[in-house]
Amino acid sequence: MSPRIGLPTDVFGLNIVRALKGSFSLDSKLMDLQFEFVDGAHTSIDLLYDQNLKVLHIHGKWLNFTHMHRGSNCEFFRAIGEHPVDSDHGFVCDHVVQDLLETAFDELRIPFGLTHEGASCLRRNAVEYLRQTPRAVTLKVPTATNTLKVSWIGNESGILIRQFGANIHY
Repeated sequence: MSPRIGLPTDVFGLNIVRALKGSFSLDSKLMDLQFEFVDGAHTSIDLLYDQNLKVLHIHGKWLNFTHMHRGSNCEFFRAIGEHPVDSDHGFVCDHVVQDLLETAFDELRIPFGLTHEGASCLRRNAVEYLRQTPRAVTLKVPTATNTLKVSWIGNESGILIRQFGANIHY
């Protein structure tokens, strides 16, 4: 078995973990699913559900921003280059989560008694909720008492245009 790796501390990895937890919580059979990231080295196995341990083992490459963008046509990746910075840019690489969810739901379908249609519906719902997730949330305390100002960007293209508009070339 591949050794376990720690949970990520960067924005990209943290958002992968959050998206997985949120997606699995959409179904009562999956809401308590335990998963961990493992050092899969150079194996081609993306993930594997261990029915004995009741744990989904996920290859650590899914947490690597650069690795997950090799050969990708991601506008965000092209705009910022291979070295993302942890800042208020927000998470915009939903395509990585979508690919991981497709693989995960396929792996979990039989052990958890999900139909193919049910797993597909879960994935579509998860993708839609992910698309609706607020990004780059900021919180400020204005001068008025007992108030907070919360702002966010609501969609992928809004984040790209606000943060990297000058670097986008069509």
